[in-house]
Amino acid sequence: MSENNSTAASAGKTTGNRFSGGKQVLGKTEGLWEFVYKSDTKDQADMYLRTTEAIADYVGVEYSRDMRMLVKKGTAKKILEPEPPKDKSTSPGLLEKYKAELNIYHKAKKEYTDHKSKVFVIILGQCSHSVRNRLVNEKEYATLEDEDDVVGLLKMLKYMAFSTAGVQHPYWTLQLVLKRLAAINQGPNESVANYHRRFLAITEVIEAQWGQFCPTKLADTDGAAKARESMLSMIFLAGADKERYGNLKMELNNSYLAEKDNYPTSLDTTLQLLSHYQDHKVSDHFGGDKSEGAAFVQKKKDLSKVRCFKCKELGHYKSDCPLNQQHMQHSSDSEDSDVEWDEH
Repeated sequence: MSENNSTAASAGKTTGNRFSGGKQVLGKTEGLWEFVYKSDTKDQADMYLRTTEAIADYVGVEYSRDMRMLVKKGTAKKILEPEPPKDKSTSPGLLEKYKAELNIYHKAKKEYTDHKSKVFVIILGQCSHSVRNRLVNEKEYATLEDEDDVVGLLKMLKYMAFSTAGVQHPYWTLQLVLKRLAAINQGPNESVANYHRRFLAITEVIEAQWGQFCPTKLADTDGAAKARESMLSMIFLAGADKERYGNLKMELNNSYLAEKDNYPTSLDTTLQLLSHYQDHKVSDHFGGDKSEGAAFVQKKKDLSKVRCFKCKELGHYKSDCPLNQQHMQHSSDSEDSDVEWDEH
């Protein structure tokens, strides 16, 4: 990577590593300082996902959508070189067209290579000192650096974030990642999509060391692929936020006891189930308006501080006061009487 030193200054607005109170290491690129690839910390896996996503968005704006997809999905753009005319009697017009296309090709290839080199530098700049030291000691790193291999670098960082291989016994490392998968939980404010990404990342690391993750006994009857998907689906579902999906889990279990198996059998269907269930619960309150539903969920958290003007109790507004329901019921029971109810 001969241009890395010269492109470091141009790869976004950068500074030297900054420290907050001598403790927190920040990234080099302005706008990405809080996103850093870490090692030997409890949040290293989460920070890998957050940092990679933040870098993808940044380079998408700074350079191109191609760079965003390169970081976000590891998708490299294929730039095809135009084929020269095969017929010797090709007209001058077609030759000029070929030359123009060839010029566009070389320009696009140079721009893509240049951007990729800068993105490589940005990613390195978001690595903590300990992560950079580990990278340099990896035998494959020199090749990645020479080729500005962004995808390869991110894979190496991902492996570091979700594993401790190389510094601990391989079987000890394996039990750690297995424990992390079994104990995974969706955060109270974490989106289903982000929870799904974290889950897939841990699963990828496990299967890189373990092989295909599936219960062998059930695989004998259901097949390895189905057993794997079903097992991972159950772990993913079990870790879903209890506050949002506790009732869903209870409903699935009750249906199973009633001999109706509604449990999802793949990660994709589990993801859809959680997403649709959340949207359905929100739309129940707001006629399908999910944006208003999100506001309701946020408002609901603060009801403990709300005092009703009707009954003077905490936890609800006057419009939702239980006394209203009592009044409505009593009024219904007394429709034929002359009693009038005061609503003060």
